[in-house]
Amino acid sequence: MENEHINTEETHMLEYSAFKKKFQFMYLTGLKGLEKACQIQEKQSNKLFDYFEHVIKVNILKANEDANKIDEFAQFCENLFKIDNNSILKLHYYARFFAEPDLGEAFCKYLLVFEYTESTLESEINHLKKSQSFFKKKQMQKLFRSLGSAIDYFHTNQQIHGDLRTCKIYTTESGEFKLIPQKINPRGKNDFYGWSPEIYEKKNFRDAFDKFPIDQFKSEIFSLGILLLEVGTFLPSEDFYGKFDMKSKREILDERLLMFQSMYGYHLGQIVLKCVDENPKTRIDANNFKLLLDSKELQDQEKIWNQSQQEIGNLGYPVLQNSQSNNNLYSKQGSQLSKFSGSSEAANLGSQKHQKSQFGKISQFQQNGRQEQKQTIGSCYWQKIQQNQLQKQGTISSNATPSNFRNRKNKNVLDRTMRMTQLIRQWSKQCDKENDEEAEKIDVFQVLPQELRSIQVCQRYRRIIRYHFCSWWKSLLRLN
Repeated sequence: MENEHINTEETHMLEYSAFKKKFQFMYLTGLKGLEKACQIQEKQSNKLFDYFEHVIKVNILKANEDANKIDEFAQFCENLFKIDNNSILKLHYYARFFAEPDLGEAFCKYLLVFEYTESTLESEINHLKKSQSFFKKKQMQKLFRSLGSAIDYFHTNQQIHGDLRTCKIYTTESGEFKLIPQKINPRGKNDFYGWSPEIYEKKNFRDAFDKFPIDQFKSEIFSLGILLLEVGTFLPSEDFYGKFDMKSKREILDERLLMFQSMYGYHLGQIVLKCVDENPKTRIDANNFKLLLDSKELQDQEKIWNQSQQEIGNLGYPVLQNSQSNNNLYSKQGSQLSKFSGSSEAANLGSQKHQKSQFGKISQFQQNGRQEQKQTIGSCYWQKIQQNQLQKQGTISSNATPSNFRNRKNKNVLDRTMRMTQLIRQWSKQCDKENDEEAEKIDVFQVLPQELRSIQVCQRYRRIIRYHFCSWWKSLLRLN
């Protein structure tokens, strides 16, 4: 039974009869698919809106408690009209009606009418995955500014959003990102969320945690960093919350931070790094997040970082550029997917995409690699290795051969893999013998053998390279 006698003198609530006369429901197809947000059209102006449903079940035995819940949500809707921030989805109308079904429980349903959006960030990510591409750097900068503004607004008003997920971020027709307010279609108990380390420990050790209060605002900044990493790399965040120790989680986090910084630049990478700081005391807050976006110091450091990356690329090493070659990075993302989720299809698709996109650049890098280089300690060792290799033509055990090459029938590919494995292993042993001071002076890209300088080879034998000199490889590519 519908209740249409609601006092609306001091509220923005529409009576349900007036709501039905004013709007007509529409179900559009597109990027949104079968999401919870549906479209609604105003009859007079033909203007589109998004609407959400919020259902509150009514139990006869707990009528007073449920009545309080209904009134509290109505007050919450009224407070949404006070929000004055362009990065938060704006509420235009809302209505409610009560129903007493013949079978089942009675309920109160709220209809919330928000501004129209094109799609959600989750749908955009799924669409980009199919096309094997990533967000552009300008889009990522817009996302940073929108989320920073929205989170800072909530924290300034002493509010916690508590539901930072890709399905809660919407994109408008103009390409802007907007965050939907909290408590609207909240996540379920089994839905994943990027908790901070202190919150995650609380879920397991509540007795010990109660003695140490948590800064909820700093904790949400960590969740924001996890969200940004997921958006930038397209890799699931569940890997941080499995049955791993903190050291393993830190390694996973460092790899994704490196990948994110390689794709979107030093500036944005350092902001994410400060967001996912394990120590809440040194972790940035929402206000500092906004200030860092306009930090001149980080902008100057990014220019220096870009210059160094360009110099490295001129030497023939496949550098991951910021925004110009994001679409060529799907091979790295595919290999990461295969590493963490066990999927080999993603890696194969990524390598094919990488080889096609970089086919025209291989000759250029090989040409640069043929230029004369200054004699360094490492290059002298490489010459010795080549001489020793000509004298000793030994075989390699099958354990050194990567698993994805073991079962191939092409003997030439297998022989080449074994030979490259031997070259890398011998080279890495010689590099490990150097002192720390001398090793820092060695230019790894001049030391790198000629056969390893092309993009195809480095992409194919990345796992072998990292296996034989993992510590030195990480030290060369670590974040400053």
